Amino acid sequence: MKKTTKKKEVVQQKLNDPNNQFEEFDYFGMGKPQEVEQLDLSELKEENLTFKFIESVSKTKQDLVKNSEIPEETEKKYVPFITNKAFSFHADTILHANEMNMKHWLPKDAQYRYYLGALRPRDRRSKWFKAEKDATLDNIQTYFQCNRTVAKQYIKVLSKENIEVINNKVSKGGNA
Repeated sequence: MKKTTKKKEVVQQKLNDPNNQFEEFDYFGMGKPQEVEQLDLSELKEENLTFKFIESVSKTKQDLVKNSEIPEETEKKYVPFITNKAFSFHADTILHANEMNMKHWLPKDAQYRYYLGALRPRDRRSKWFKAEKDATLDNIQTYFQCNRTVAKQYIKVLSKENIEVINNKVSKGGNA
């Protein structure tokens, strides 16, 4: 049979007492538990923070991870792929982006700190490259039910009259 000490008995009594709100008995000397306030994480929106990382590394040279209230959460929001892609558009940073692509296994914080230390402050803004919309290519894809690469090969073979017929058959009318 186990021996129970006087302290354990008192603790058990306090725990079992439904009226006790930790006011009289203080287990760890910390006082009455207080309500935890919710942190405002609105500034940590992923789409905004991704480009803030790029701007901080490229232009302002402020460490967003270190200066944030919750560094672990901020570090999780860092997307190395997007950052590497953004820096691959510029002649002075393409080698750094390539280096980080080769060292993809590094922790996010290490990659971020590499960019902070290696890049000189400069305003690096550019348009992201996107595929252009081609209505004729889309119509050929729909008509022949094929993927984009095959449709590009079809465009080379088809005559202008054939493409016109396909565009007329696929067109749904209304405002284009």
